[in-house]
Amino acid sequence: MFNSYLNRINLLTNGNKNITPNGLLDILTEEISKSRFTKSFEILLGVANYDNSKSKIFDIFSNGGFEEIKNHLEIGSGAQYSMLFLNRNWDPKLNMLQVSKIGYYIIRYIETLKLDDFVGLNNEYPSIWFIPDGSLPYKVTDSKLKDLRQLIEKNISP
Repeated sequence: MFNSYLNRINLLTNGNKNITPNGLLDILTEEISKSRFTKSFEILLGVANYDNSKSKIFDIFSNGGFEEIKNHLEIGSGAQYSMLFLNRNWDPKLNMLQVSKIGYYIIRYIETLKLDDFVGLNNEYPSIWFIPDGSLPYKVTDSKLKDLRQLIEKNISP
């Protein structure tokens, strides 16, 4: 379903790779608000700005509305557990690697202790993307994810 939206967005922008983040956000939210979804959903959209300004993350809702994420956001059925952890440990000075460790840890903690059957990775690695200010986003390598997993697994026991 979302691939069709990505294709539609590509058509609407005429494949323009220099579209501004706000322009992309406008197109995406307009397309979503025109749709008639029977179930609600959220899309997290990370936007890198190549002019050395700050990268941003947006939470986009199924009604076409959106909100910029300024601190942290808990989504899904495991949100109640991650919220407890993040509210006590969040620091806006955390870097991307530190935040990815925290997120990965929370997912594995919920999964290992079987707090929510819908949260988990089934022994797969998570998909983690870094969106640095002023440069291209990149996916964290499996090698780095393996290192993260080893660090995390030492600190979780059922």
